Amino acid sequence: MKKQKNDGLSSLRKKAEKKLKKEDERVRKMSILDVRDLVHELGTNQIELEMQNEELRRAQEELEASRSRYAELYDFAPVGYFTFDARGLIREVNLTGALQLGITGRLLVNTPFVGFIAEDEDRKIFYTHKKEVFTTEARQSCEIRLREKGGTVFYAQLQSGAAQNIDNKAGYIRTAVIDITERKRLEEEREKLVRELQESMSKIKTLN
Repeated sequence: MKKQKNDGLSSLRKKAEKKLKKEDERVRKMSILDVRDLVHELGTNQIELEMQNEELRRAQEELEASRSRYAELYDFAPVGYFTFDARGLIREVNLTGALQLGITGRLLVNTPFVGFIAEDEDRKIFYTHKKEVFTTEARQSCEIRLREKGGTVFYAQLQSGAAQNIDNKAGYIRTAVIDITERKRLEEEREKLVRELQESMSKIKTLN
């Protein structure tokens, strides 16, 4: 076995030496002008290669800069961005989303999102929301209550869309989580004022 391997290497070496010898003879037979042309051509090719390398390096730098800008925009967006798989596990989350739930991003990865949903009825809303996104592959929206690690409950609006995987099937959900607690508070105050006004009007009618 070893002898066959050595014979094979010897054969390849002989072929390479024969090819180099032919090339050496071809160069020797070339005129001075041919040699100059060859040297000029090689020099031109070298310059073009260096220019291509420079363009490639510049494109790589621009790509890295774009990635950096995207990462900053993604992490510091005013809303939380989450990626869920079909089971509802968190696969990706930006800095804002992690802050909303009160846990660092790396600890949230592969964590069930339903664990942060405050009430059972809200969990049902989320399951229905997730199913509709996968079924229709269209943007869906819902409102639920979430509970962050410290126990504080806040209202959130989920705006979700399906993301295709390598098989061009909806394999993930990309969701924007918007804190709407202040909006809900104002709506409740407005409803309270309307009720109080209606009660006052009813009392006035009774007195008349």
